[in-house]
Amino acid sequence: MAQAHAQEDYGTKESNSQNEDVKHDDTHEIAEHGHAATDIYGKALIEFDPKAEARLRLKIDLYIIPTVAILYLFCFIDRANIGNARLAGFEKDLKLKGYDYNTVLSMFYISYIIFEIPSNMCCKWIGPGWFIPTISLCFGITSLGTAFVQDISSACGVRFLLGIFEAGMLPGIAYYLSRWYRRSELAFRLAMYIVMAPLAGAFGGLLASAILTLDSFGSLHRWRMIFAIEGIITSGVALISFFTLTDRPETARWLTQEEKDLAIARVKSERVGQIEVLDKLDKKKTLRGIFNPVILTDAFIFLLDNITVQGLAFFLPTIVKTIYPKNTVVSQQLHTVPPYVVGAVVSMIFPYLCGRFDRRMIFFIASAPLMMIGYIMFLASKDHDVRYGATFLIASGAFTFGSLVNALASANVVSDTARASGIGTVVMFGNVGGLISTWSFLPTDAPNYPIGNGLNLATSSTILISSILLLLWMNSSNKKRQGIDVAQELAGKSAETNKAMPSAITIRQIEGKPGKVYYPLEKITVPEPKPKDDEAVITLSAAALNHRDLFIRQHLYPGTTFGVPLLADGVGTVTSTGSSPSARAWLNKRVLLNPGTGWASSPDGPEHPKGYAIMGGTKTNRVGTLQDVCVLPASELEECPTHLSDAEAAALPLTGLTAWRAFRVKSGNAMAGRNILVTGIGGGVALMVLGFAVSEGCNVYVTSGDQAKIDKAVALGAKGGVIYKESDWDAKLKDMLPADRKYLDAIIDGAGGDVVKVGSKLLKAGGVISIYGMTVSPKMDFLMSAVLRNIEVRGSTMGSRKEFKDMVQFVRETKMKPVVSRTVQGLDVDKIDGLFEDMKSAKQFGKLVVMLGGWSKL
Repeated sequence: MAQAHAQEDYGTKESNSQNEDVKHDDTHEIAEHGHAATDIYGKALIEFDPKAEARLRLKIDLYIIPTVAILYLFCFIDRANIGNARLAGFEKDLKLKGYDYNTVLSMFYISYIIFEIPSNMCCKWIGPGWFIPTISLCFGITSLGTAFVQDISSACGVRFLLGIFEAGMLPGIAYYLSRWYRRSELAFRLAMYIVMAPLAGAFGGLLASAILTLDSFGSLHRWRMIFAIEGIITSGVALISFFTLTDRPETARWLTQEEKDLAIARVKSERVGQIEVLDKLDKKKTLRGIFNPVILTDAFIFLLDNITVQGLAFFLPTIVKTIYPKNTVVSQQLHTVPPYVVGAVVSMIFPYLCGRFDRRMIFFIASAPLMMIGYIMFLASKDHDVRYGATFLIASGAFTFGSLVNALASANVVSDTARASGIGTVVMFGNVGGLISTWSFLPTDAPNYPIGNGLNLATSSTILISSILLLLWMNSSNKKRQGIDVAQELAGKSAETNKAMPSAITIRQIEGKPGKVYYPLEKITVPEPKPKDDEAVITLSAAALNHRDLFIRQHLYPGTTFGVPLLADGVGTVTSTGSSPSARAWLNKRVLLNPGTGWASSPDGPEHPKGYAIMGGTKTNRVGTLQDVCVLPASELEECPTHLSDAEAAALPLTGLTAWRAFRVKSGNAMAGRNILVTGIGGGVALMVLGFAVSEGCNVYVTSGDQAKIDKAVALGAKGGVIYKESDWDAKLKDMLPADRKYLDAIIDGAGGDVVKVGSKLLKAGGVISIYGMTVSPKMDFLMSAVLRNIEVRGSTMGSRKEFKDMVQFVRETKMKPVVSRTVQGLDVDKIDGLFEDMKSAKQFGKLVVMLGGWSKL
């Protein structure tokens, strides 16, 4: 698997050391924290090495960002160069009169709006690595073709074509970057190419000035040279981009295999994506993304802002001409450059500060007054310097919104479908603003354009008012949501209805990077489950934590999501079933839930790896046990052994199954008299291994950093234990072994690290290390000494449905009981948070259990 390779080669931080409150010194200490840090496919459930990521990110920045930025630069130049051409005689040569120029401008936005969604679909289908260069080549050729138009009809035609080809550029690049960058990295990278819009105004003015110093370009003169030369440059850049713009990490020839694996793994871990054109659409989520009040207000603000942004692109040269009518055309072109440069600088600073301080609306509110003051200066003064100074303020305020509105839209919708529809709505409204901008400065309004300036003053004032009202509404809404079940509110259910609904504990989304974030718990109500024919409804009486649940709260577990009940361990009573006889046979029985579905009986691993999923907190299996009631296929149930209390029963499934496979199936040493070492005693899996091995008559020894835990393990049947922090612990352990068997037969380990080095000293020749997790690091050294002694390392994680059945039957026959460290009562967020704190600080000895029960249908 690609992700496994990436983590093996690059390494990662120690999983548990992500918690600043806890420091770990050794393999064994980390193992004591609980369940393995790997999933069923062997992927490490821990954060990637930040240094390796930083190197990779810099390499991607250097290869990807310059190409897309240059392409977007010329995309915007080819869109806006008609303004520069106007100064050089475009209107006069084509005999345009009255509103003809505005009509030509409008054609671009009409096709842009019509073809935006189809273009996005093509981008997904073809692949952005081919699609973006192709449309860039097309609009470069179209710009070149503009040099040969002779009348308004042909001018309208090429502008319509230009809109078709440029329609997919902005969302196409956003989607393309989502293949390479984490969500937290995307915002600034989006700003890095969106800043090309104001820079296009600056560079376009410089380039037009330089071109106009030429006498001719072939048979072309004046404004025709602008379109021809800039079109050729765009086409050349597009042709080069076919070779430099790699479609996806897997095909990047400039990445090593290890870098490719890491690039794929880190993006897949977050499912980053700003625009997913061909995502499977859910109608409710789509409409929720479109009609979200924040999205609609955001889109309205972008519409108003784009009237100014696109108006500057098309009319700034004309405005400068009215300010400096006696200057040469080249001088007028050059005067358009500085406002764009200042606007570009501010458009980078504001998004950076937005991400730095995690605040967006304050920068909306700060940007709008810059535009307002600028247009007031235009309206109130006829002084040339004052009016020219106004263009700097307007550019500074207007160009910041391009990245700010997309950041706000992305941050206020959760699902990919809603995010896609929400951002699409914002972009669509923005293009409508662009269409309006083509009619904002009319020839009858020249030379001071009071109507155009007044319109833009009104729109910027409305942006300020809308931003303030949106901020106030968001603050009010957030305060209300603290006491409201959002999921049920969106579903249209009243508080009275919710009283009859079962409850669940899930995680609430907040901003933060994987490993640094710690998602808060949230109590929600969930719909009463309705079983299919072969399913059973289980009213849960207890559920237990595993270390994977802590990883989920830290966003270190693949597929972490929100709105899905946590936990995979549970016990309960079947209270209703589907109609099939096999399901109805479970009615009223007390049952254990198989924590993972999709693995029938193969001893090697899941028959269909992608079909295997563990319950609780992820996208792959939307059932969790930290709730009042759940529904499962009846085939995934096992009757609970009668000697177990609810707390003990809840502690059994996941750790019991993991320990069973690691010891009984993989180690091959489940026989009386064998010497077994269990590292990091105190975690749930380690304690279950201890129980199974003692029941088989093995001599079990343990390691720990706490003598009290060793004493408890001895009370449970261990022959002895050592404190691994002591330098001679391995010698002390060897002294404890029976005189006639001074070696270990197997080591059952959940941490990795230096376990092979330890094993080569203590294991017999041909001994086995059975590893059910690698919480220290996803890679470890295999030493020559282990090779010479024929030491075997066998990976193990979770287990099949058959192994789950065998494990439960063994527990039933031996009357074995899991160790419970502590319990809390009910779906109480604060109490359950306390259990997570126990796990974070390694206080527990055994399982942490939530006692449930008490819900019934009204």
